[in-house]
Amino acid sequence: MAAKAVGLSRITILGTLTLDLATTGLPPGITLTQAIEGLNKATRRPVLLVIDEAQHALTTEKGMEAMFGLKAARDAMNGSGDAPNLMLVLTGSSRDKLAHLVMNSRMPFFGSQVTAFPLLDRSYTDAYTASVNQALAPDNQLVAADVHDAFVMVGSRPELLRQLVGAIALANESPSLGTRLREDATLVQERIWHDVESDFASLSPLQQAVVRVMAAKTGQFSPFGENAMSAYRSLVPEHIVVNTGTVQTAIDGLREREIVWKESRGAYEIEDQAWLSWLRAAQK
Repeated sequence: MAAKAVGLSRITILGTLTLDLATTGLPPGITLTQAIEGLNKATRRPVLLVIDEAQHALTTEKGMEAMFGLKAARDAMNGSGDAPNLMLVLTGSSRDKLAHLVMNSRMPFFGSQVTAFPLLDRSYTDAYTASVNQALAPDNQLVAADVHDAFVMVGSRPELLRQLVGAIALANESPSLGTRLREDATLVQERIWHDVESDFASLSPLQQAVVRVMAAKTGQFSPFGENAMSAYRSLVPEHIVVNTGTVQTAIDGLREREIVWKESRGAYEIEDQAWLSWLRAAQK
């Protein structure tokens, strides 16, 4: 934090109120805008706030109030035309959920853009391979191309790659190291998708229809709109009743199982990215 970098642990706001930077929360009588303006003035430097997993703010009214408070602070502090005094970076592990913060005029950052972080690429896996090979025997070396292929198979997730490489390298299976790496990566992907498939099979026909339609959507999704209702009916047996009440019950059950996520203003998304990947792959 900028204040700590210049030796500040407390700042005074409005001449009388003190904000302790070592504790969380705002004291009574201080708005978020006033707190950030006070930090900016005390440090005499621009303030950069990075809010990680910002999509979680969408699930509660308090979270939404904080987001609108940040927008108000940004507008107030950057209105002079000088260099920005407040910069905001909101990150999240779900692009679809994060997009709700900018999706329409009711949301705090409407008009802003969601930019995807680039995935780790071949340069990462090559560097990782070189690092691991330094600790392996000369006859038990990883092949960079095999490591990269395995990384892609496990969804470009470093933690899964480390688990695979650790298990295979310790087994000292140099003759089949590359083959094992690819096979194990495929098994990890298949195991994840098998779990999703089993959970999907346990859903009611209407719940299955809801998640299939939700996964196929583009843009903002209205689960009770006419188009959605028609899509559900086309996917369930004729005897299944499809109306607002039954769809709401289906969605409530999906939320209880943490398959579907709801933001505080009523929009819905698939919660688990593994579900989203499996559903979209199954629909191709």
